[in-house]
Amino acid sequence: MSENGITRAAKPAEVMHRALAASPAYVLVLLLGVTLLNYYDRSLIYITLPSIKSNLHLSDSQAGLLAGPAFSMMYALLGIPIARLADRGYRVRVLSLALTVWSLMTVMCGMAMTLPALFLARLGVGVGEAGGLPATHAIAADHFQGTRRAAALTAIATAAGVGAMGGTFLGGVLVGHRGWRAAYGTAGIPGVLLALVLLATVRERRRNHGYIRLQAPFGEALRALWHRRAYVFLCAGLASALLSNYALEAWTPTFYLRAYHFSTGELGLRYSLIKGIPDTLGTLMGGVIATRWMHRDERSPVWMIALSFAAAIPFQLMVFLSESARLSFIALIIASFCAAFWVGPTYTMIQGLAGGRLRATAAAAFMLIVNLVGVGPGPWIAGGASDALASLVGVESLRYALCLMLIFAAIGSALVMRAAPYVIANLREANCA
Repeated sequence: MSENGITRAAKPAEVMHRALAASPAYVLVLLLGVTLLNYYDRSLIYITLPSIKSNLHLSDSQAGLLAGPAFSMMYALLGIPIARLADRGYRVRVLSLALTVWSLMTVMCGMAMTLPALFLARLGVGVGEAGGLPATHAIAADHFQGTRRAAALTAIATAAGVGAMGGTFLGGVLVGHRGWRAAYGTAGIPGVLLALVLLATVRERRRNHGYIRLQAPFGEALRALWHRRAYVFLCAGLASALLSNYALEAWTPTFYLRAYHFSTGELGLRYSLIKGIPDTLGTLMGGVIATRWMHRDERSPVWMIALSFAAAIPFQLMVFLSESARLSFIALIIASFCAAFWVGPTYTMIQGLAGGRLRATAAAAFMLIVNLVGVGPGPWIAGGASDALASLVGVESLRYALCLMLIFAAIGSALVMRAAPYVIANLREANCA
């Protein structure tokens, strides 16, 4: 407003800035950046684990503790409280703060000199990232509707794959040239800068479903989700299947280093491309197929998720039982492509079953179950199984421990299929809530 009380006209640059900040496409670009950094930071542990294990003189089960529970405990337990705060109308602020915290704690991982210190730093990364996925998905769901929402969530899932690939590739390069501590030390600055941009340019969508005043009480929210049986079976199935998937995610780089004697830098380049590209393509393909299939049958995401886990199992066995690195890498390409189909359909189904008032809460409850039952214990159980088998099969113990973990993938696929009969009715219920 001017000195004489007359409202001044906005400058063209200001008008452009406001239009850009309000644009769903602009918001999606920022969310893609957040997700990329989210998975880059959490994935560093997989390529750096052998170096950390050697440097800190850890057993396989201790290393598995860092890869699994050290991150997932706080990630799971704080997810619901942070999501409830996000659902009260603070989604952008929650995401900005979460991004800042996990970025700084990733740097602290590189400064840790002992196992307890590194464990605490990994807990801190989990604290920050607990607010990442629920708020990201809720903001995306606020800005996109219908099939555009499914496309946006698939794009976010794809960014997760790219971030994980970057963590493996750049992490491997940095470990090879400057050591594992440098890989963590350089990871924090981009996240802090992006958090400031997000906070300064994206407004809360307070009008959506009146969620500040209409947010369901916590007990009521949990009861509503519990009575949506498709949601329950989906969470149970994903928990079992991801126990297998994340055990393999954490330990496969170590398996290749032991079995085929690659250097960390060499493996980082090969593994990031051989696994990362099929991961990304599989995530995209799964989301596209499920989105198009949904026009014919709303149960299609459930079938895609179950098929993803089941189809990957024989190729995952080939990864660990092949006699040559070349055959193992070929099997890894196919397994990675199949195993990534679940991501987009899962996020789409979770948000659809949540309804307007429970978006972040449903995502966080899903995270709680999946992380406490599946993601967290997976690397630890696999490491413990490797230590237990060492007396029987010696240096081959990790190979057979990872093969055994595939039992959980088969169980998960069967549980997900149990959700299919409830999907249509539960989606109708969520839309009316």
